[in-house]
Amino acid sequence: MSHFRKIVIIFISIAAFVLIFRYFSPNTPVVVVPSVASPHVAESSRSATITIGGAVVIADIADTLALREQGLSGRVSLAPQEGLLFVFDKPNQYFFWMKDMNFPIDIIWVAEDNTLIDITHDADPSSYPAAFTSRGPARYVLEVAAGTSRDGNFQLGEQVVIEGL
Repeated sequence: MSHFRKIVIIFISIAAFVLIFRYFSPNTPVVVVPSVASPHVAESSRSATITIGGAVVIADIADTLALREQGLSGRVSLAPQEGLLFVFDKPNQYFFWMKDMNFPIDIIWVAEDNTLIDITHDADPSSYPAAFTSRGPARYVLEVAAGTSRDGNFQLGEQVVIEGL
């Protein structure tokens, strides 16, 4: 077998290994894609009370695929102290975009141990198709009106209390 052929086989083997490993990796990023098939806003019948520092947010719970896909897409606005809490089965780096959004939001990323791990300030509808994600694996993602995290002085590392799950 020629030297060139050996190098090609080694290269293909390494590439196949990387692709297979990446496919089965538990930390593979997951994209949350809002659905455009339904013109109405899917709303959760459940809500949670979330406390971050001294701020309290009442949030609808998006804990099913349909509710997570819909997100806040199609809503006209979000009142102060109101939000949407995405609840995932396991921590991961989830990606969110602003498709069909009508207002800017802050995205609060919360780890499995309820530690605030990242904040995306003022995510604007015009940013679509860009996607936002956290610095590390999140189990919960809270969307609130833009400016809420600054007004409430939310800090990375602080505990997030979630009641009503």
